[in-house]
Amino acid sequence: MILENYIKVKLRNIITENINLKDKKAVDVIIDKLSSKCKEVIRDLKSTGSEEDYSFYIHAHLENELYKNNPRCQELGEGAHRFGYEIPGTNLVIKLAKDEEGAKVNKQELDLSKRKHGSGASDFFIEVYNYDEFSDIPYWMVCERVEPLKNINDLDRLSKIFPTFWSILKDTDHYNSDANLFKEIVVDTVRDTLLKSKYKKIKNYKDKVDRLARISKDINKDDHKIEKKLFFGDINKRKFYDIASSPVRIRDVIPFEDVVWGEDFKRLSKGFSHISTYDVHQENWGIRLSDNPSPSDIVILDFQVY
Repeated sequence: MILENYIKVKLRNIITENINLKDKKAVDVIIDKLSSKCKEVIRDLKSTGSEEDYSFYIHAHLENELYKNNPRCQELGEGAHRFGYEIPGTNLVIKLAKDEEGAKVNKQELDLSKRKHGSGASDFFIEVYNYDEFSDIPYWMVCERVEPLKNINDLDRLSKIFPTFWSILKDTDHYNSDANLFKEIVVDTVRDTLLKSKYKKIKNYKDKVDRLARISKDINKDDHKIEKKLFFGDINKRKFYDIASSPVRIRDVIPFEDVVWGEDFKRLSKGFSHISTYDVHQENWGIRLSDNPSPSDIVILDFQVY
């Protein structure tokens, strides 16, 4: 419990320092409202012996709190099991579970933020400011707001965020003169890399966990081993280059020996050497808001852990 509290305080301090909160008071008010509502619903259900019905009631109560807030927290989007809401006047969002499955996803992501799956995966995920401590599993989380990759069409910015991909393509290639095509190369390469990794083919869950644990331990112990442990220890630079260049005409990519391997490659490799996700489509990639674009801005918005 002491360690849990320490980690939570550290997380809040880090995100408060790294994120420019325009109105911290507004955030804390909303957090208090959501926390109070969770406690109220739990208390009311316990009084009637209906605690098992908590997951059926809590979403509507929490959603109502967000709608009643002044100014109202506007809905940003909807997934299979969660809604996203903005916190007005801030650069934070609320991930609100629709049901128990959504709360389980929140729990997975909270574990990521606490580095329970290694620092590579944690650094690769959005910052968590606060979360539901009163439910058995968190039905809400307050997180850093980032810009979806699909909305970014500035090629200069993209080239600084994904320098390795930019390096692979020749200046004459149409993939680095069209933002949408360039983003397709990035996302499709990572998706195909994960699909081709041996880890994906491991059927037994315990074997998957054991393999991840060994790889994570090696990387954390000696960062120089990253070359042999990329993407679950199965994809090296040559394979990655072949996957990235496969949809492009051979005359439009530079030779493998001339590629400049940037921090984007290392960031992706380390992140996906600890954990993976089914959701690697463009909508699930986020880019941190920064005056100096770099690979450190790359984040995954939602992790569906496998």
